[in-house]
Amino acid sequence: MSLQIATYNVNSIANPTKRKAVFDFLYTVYADIFLLQETHSKPDIEKEWQNQWTRGQAIFHSSNENTPKSGVAILVNTKQIYIEQTSSDLKGRILAIKLFYFDKQIQIINIYAPSGTLNRVENRNFFEKLYPHIISNIPVILAGDFNCIENHVLDKHPPIRAYEKPVTLMTLKHTFNLIDTYRTQNPTTVTFTRHAPLD
Repeated sequence: MSLQIATYNVNSIANPTKRKAVFDFLYTVYADIFLLQETHSKPDIEKEWQNQWTRGQAIFHSSNENTPKSGVAILVNTKQIYIEQTSSDLKGRILAIKLFYFDKQIQIINIYAPSGTLNRVENRNFFEKLYPHIISNIPVILAGDFNCIENHVLDKHPPIRAYEKPVTLMTLKHTFNLIDTYRTQNPTTVTFTRHAPLD
């Protein structure tokens, strides 16, 4: 038994045409669960968006505040998964679920961390707020858009000279014995998940 999870920062699916294009693309991807960040959803339209996803359960979470660039979602791509319980934050950046998959219970936490200011205070504070969502007696998967890197040589090009390690994230990992599955399997591979446009 395996559980395939894919995560995407969609940079807004508020536009109906783009949302349909994203959903159509996801239908072609081999994954059991999709974690979306930066959806730009709003509470008053999320029920409509849920109905537009036809493969399984869909949960969208956003803030009641005027924060249009936030929003996270978890889309289930199979009828074999049942979401039992959810929890979230007030900012539209954290969405946690407990699910059953082949009689196994798993906790999945989808995050969209803020990029923060130049001194990264907002980003550091964000990871401290994850503790209540991670505390669990079942296996936990933490994924999404972290908006920070742990290794300035392997994770960013060119490397950052004034590199500041994400201490609160690293403490979180240590506290709950979380591992970076990609880095565990690819300890020396130079990989980037985001490419900024050239000036």
